[in-house]
Amino acid sequence: MKDKYFADEICDVISKGNEVILSNRLTGRWLKIPAECYEAIKYSVETSIPINRVTDVFEDKDDQNYFNRLIKSIDGIGLLMTGKNSRFEIKSVQKVVFSITNRCNLKCEYCCVDSGNSTGKTDILSTGDVKMAIDNVLKLNPLNLVISGGEPLIREDFYDILEYIKEVYSGKVILCTNATLIKEKDIKKLAENVYAAEISLDGYDEKSCSQIRGKGIFTKVINNVKLLKENGMKYISLSMVAGKFNEDWVGPFLELNKKLGTRATVRNFSRLGRGAHTYHKYLSDDFAMHYYKMSDFDDMSTFRTNYCWAGSSQLFVNYDGNIYLCPLLQHEEFKICHVFDLNDDVIKRILKRNFPAFSNFDRIEIRNVSCCKNCKINIFCDVCPAKVYTLLDNRNAFDYNCNFMKKTLMPKIWRIS
Repeated sequence: MKDKYFADEICDVISKGNEVILSNRLTGRWLKIPAECYEAIKYSVETSIPINRVTDVFEDKDDQNYFNRLIKSIDGIGLLMTGKNSRFEIKSVQKVVFSITNRCNLKCEYCCVDSGNSTGKTDILSTGDVKMAIDNVLKLNPLNLVISGGEPLIREDFYDILEYIKEVYSGKVILCTNATLIKEKDIKKLAENVYAAEISLDGYDEKSCSQIRGKGIFTKVINNVKLLKENGMKYISLSMVAGKFNEDWVGPFLELNKKLGTRATVRNFSRLGRGAHTYHKYLSDDFAMHYYKMSDFDDMSTFRTNYCWAGSSQLFVNYDGNIYLCPLLQHEEFKICHVFDLNDDVIKRILKRNFPAFSNFDRIEIRNVSCCKNCKINIFCDVCPAKVYTLLDNRNAFDYNCNFMKKTLMPKIWRIS
């Protein structure tokens, strides 16, 4: 094995008794190890000795063999690197999400970005502005470019913009849409120019869908999904938002996706955006921030720890051209710059995380919140820093959610009866 070093800067650690959990902050993958082995890892970090060269701290041959196997597991979750004392920088921007409009033809009660039902109004960015913004965004060399809204297809110039993207960009174009404005004559064009479509549906039949999205939406969307597949679009996902009133929709929704050959995405309701005012329908308590099903915690082997691309490899371009770390954190303190300001120097600063937005974001990650630092489950507690940001302004809600997560997760993570 080549010499490798423990990636201490991207590792979160919690411990209880003689067990330690290591978590990759960038991927959410984690591993539980004996505390004695973690001491050997710390020794490797403190002395800058490659981790594969510290096995002699164990006298017993079986212990040495066990530690060598453990090193492979640690490497498997991405916590080993070839260089020592590496400062974490963003190697590449995996995904740029570009909201080309905040207008929408629907007004879903849970919308976390509170998109407006303003079909007749004009957009802040003109066609030329959007194309210029795309040119600048592509300087970041993103692997994925996500076109979102609002509802992107509400723009009359949508297909002009889409064709321009395909002219100048060779990566994967992903479209977030409600699929209600897709016209049959444009299906082939859409299928040829979009790698994947993420379609919000919120139901498994006409009756369920109409409760949230209105009459006739379900049939229209399903027909468009079938046409897109017939025209060669391979990657289509359908999503629904789950809460207390529609938990029993999840099973039929999964079956619908299986029948259609699409990927199902079930998002638990979050009290953000428009959801801050409509939460009573989805949540059982005034202080609850997020809807959870107890089955969400059944299989901890598939559970991820807190990780968020917003601080590491994702950027969001808002409909006004401002660049933020996340669409749910559109506050001045999390703004990086305007898309028209992107140049080589600004991009270097982004990749080095050298903007106040990054340090402000780090402060609301759960591991850095003062009352959460020493918690034995903090790295599992809540994936989304935007929710943490909201909870910090409401101590009652914070305590409610904290107690719920401790009661639920502590026995599962540390196997406490």
